[in-house]
Amino acid sequence: MRTDPLPTFAYCLVADNVTFGYLKQATFPSLHMFEFEASLFFDHRFLESLSNHGYLPFKHWSLITFNTALQETGRVIWNQARVTRVRFPELTRNSTAPLNIVVQMAVAGVREVDPSESPTTRTASALSRRADPLPFFAVEWTIDGLGNTFDVSKIDAFNLGDRASDELVLTVTPEASADLFRNWLGSGNTPRGGSLRMLDTGLEAFYTVRFAGLRVRSVIPAVTLHASTPGTVRLAYSEIRFGANK
Repeated sequence: MRTDPLPTFAYCLVADNVTFGYLKQATFPSLHMFEFEASLFFDHRFLESLSNHGYLPFKHWSLITFNTALQETGRVIWNQARVTRVRFPELTRNSTAPLNIVVQMAVAGVREVDPSESPTTRTASALSRRADPLPFFAVEWTIDGLGNTFDVSKIDAFNLGDRASDELVLTVTPEASADLFRNWLGSGNTPRGGSLRMLDTGLEAFYTVRFAGLRVRSVIPAVTLHASTPGTVRLAYSEIRFGANK
């Protein structure tokens, strides 16, 4: 009587005996690239590494595959890794979608090893202790000198890292709310600081993205039409920082 293997439940990423956590999606598009999707709250070091050209203080990496019985069914190891790009998720007002980032890493020395020959890793217990992120409810922008009197209904996903654009695309509703950006652009476009706060269902901030050197690239429509349709604002920035609110 044949027994079908249990389906894959999750992947776990480990480096130098440090267990980062579980992943639902992970792949190697090539022997030189590793890509995974994880919660925005997976590990702050991956985002922070971009300020150091993507380098992390780890040498020996493992990606461990578990089935639904939490048995290790596979392991891939490599010795060099650098974060090359992170895709930050689209943020939409009143969205219930999970906040996931996609991380791309340049890797070297990738090879598959037999799980029975791999060192024991206490990973299943880490999986069982995971904490789900807080429900995402809304976004709030605050820009120096402008406050938060404009209504941002969507922020497009954007990339950070190698060859990534320094542009943010905002949808503002209604388009008359974009007058603040039109006036900013028309009065010298002085660089400003700003914060993007993600709010939970109690309207409390649980994660903040801070920008420096914000400037307006364009506003569409360029003049106010006083219509109920949304407007599109494109902003450039010179620096970005992330952090979970305590």
